[in-house]
Amino acid sequence: MPPLDACQRNLFDLDPMLMEEDQRSLCEQILAALLNAGMTFPLDTNTIIENNHYNVVFSKIFEEITSLHNYYQEFFEAVAEKPGFELDYFHDWEEILVELAVYHALEEDLQIYPNLEQFKHDTKLKVYAYINALKCHAAQHRLPLRAELLYLFDKNPKDLYDYTEAEMMGLFPPRIHPDIYVNEMIESQRLLHKVLPALCLKCGILAKE
Repeated sequence: MPPLDACQRNLFDLDPMLMEEDQRSLCEQILAALLNAGMTFPLDTNTIIENNHYNVVFSKIFEEITSLHNYYQEFFEAVAEKPGFELDYFHDWEEILVELAVYHALEEDLQIYPNLEQFKHDTKLKVYAYINALKCHAAQHRLPLRAELLYLFDKNPKDLYDYTEAEMMGLFPPRIHPDIYVNEMIESQRLLHKVLPALCLKCGILAKE
């Protein structure tokens, strides 16, 4: 597999105002993620509505979706969807976003979510694959990352929401993620190794010296 192809994974963005069919799709994705975690639902709709546990879980998931997507949209969407340099399959972000939100929202209760460990394992693989692909994509196309992608997974989504709001309000000075600096250093070293022999020869310096 070529190096470029090996770096490709994907994502998508959610519009602030969802059309009716998008709302149905989002609810179906959340239900699918919860079912994958092993959650079961009463057949009686009234029981679901009256059961506080379900209300709390769904509310929490929507809060996490909002926080995670705002962080992604502010710092990384332009990198993944830059015209002429789009990350392949970036539309898969919608699926990963929902599963990541469910990952953050669910408590460690194997009685309610008997498949939770497997669900979290699968979600980790998807998120890490996308993070690595987007970092590789940014380095290849010299697109600056202004924040840490791993925070999507490692940080509390509420903290990411607050951080994003502060960034949007201009409370932070312009910054570039350290990965970009590291890549620039590597590229500079490679260039130096290419031109150094010719410079030494031109200056009359032998290889032994």
